[in-house]
Amino acid sequence: MGRSDHGLCRVFGSAGVGMSYGWWAGRRNRHRVNPDLEGAEPDIDITALAFTARPGRAKRGFLRWMAKYQAFRFFPLLSEGLDLRWSGIKAVWRGGLKARWVEAALLTTHIVCSLTAVSWSSRPVRRSCPLAPNHKGMLTLTAGHHLDFLRKQVRTSHKVTGGRWVDFAFGGLNFQIEHHPFPSMPPRAAPGPAARAGVLRHQGVSYSEGGLLVSYGQILRYLHEIGAPCARKRGRAASH
Repeated sequence: MGRSDHGLCRVFGSAGVGMSYGWWAGRRNRHRVNPDLEGAEPDIDITALAFTARPGRAKRGFLRWMAKYQAFRFFPLLSEGLDLRWSGIKAVWRGGLKARWVEAALLTTHIVCSLTAVSWSSRPVRRSCPLAPNHKGMLTLTAGHHLDFLRKQVRTSHKVTGGRWVDFAFGGLNFQIEHHPFPSMPPRAAPGPAARAGVLRHQGVSYSEGGLLVSYGQILRYLHEIGAPCARKRGRAASH
């Protein structure tokens, strides 16, 4: 990306979306390099949720209770976009970002121009709905895994199918299987289902795809499986 591209992203990201572009770019780079890698992937390092068994077992008190019922709280927690916004604001405040004062001015403009506090807080929920099925509930990795680049990118991603209306509603974010190996490829250039399946089958790479309801159901089942041991352990302790 050229300087003008970064400038446009900074304007539309900070002023239009209300999220620091400089902070978000660094976060997304870490995500693309280490998708679903425990300890390195920022998108599965969320205090209010447990995406792997080890962090779930380590939680105590109220956070353990939250993990126990995380499948039931998943859709309300899509407001995590608020946390992303707040994290971006804190990053700008602390400094260390390029064009810090430009981003500060753009973020301030966005907040001032938002019509109501309700509209400002509800947008992250609408924005998180397309993001959630992309990786949640997929393979999670630990340090020392032996997957190559292609398998790491594809097996930790999920493609949401459903035709043009899903493509439009997700803004192309449902093309994760194609996007992760080739992040600069626009969705319209992605290969069709038959071509994608043929290439991955030839390489011996398994992949995940499904309709919208199937995709959300997959997330809820996974979160319940990770949270269930929290309830069982408490039950065993109470029985002694």
